[in-house]
Amino acid sequence: MILLIVYLEGKEEIFKEKVIMDEVNKKITYVAVGGNALELYKSYKAIVKVEKGMLKLRIEYEKFNDHIPPPKKYQQFIINIVRDIDANLVKG
Repeated sequence: MILLIVYLEGKEEIFKEKVIMDEVNKKITYVAVGGNALELYKSYKAIVKVEKGMLKLRIEYEKFNDHIPPPKKYQQFIINIVRDIDANLVKG
């Protein structure tokens, strides 16, 4: 389990996650197991996969009710991480 303390929209948030790596299918799945995200969502999972030289991101989540917005801030956080990884790979 990994514990992240991140700042999203100017606020400190805790995100506890389990990371599942699937090297055969070139996929990494981040599953929320605790923290702020699970206060809004019953479940939250981010899946990063490489297909045909492209990185694809899929977010799966279940809201507690219809009044809860989509998890855009968590999506943007993951996009920023992927961009940082890409920039470091390009520097190579």
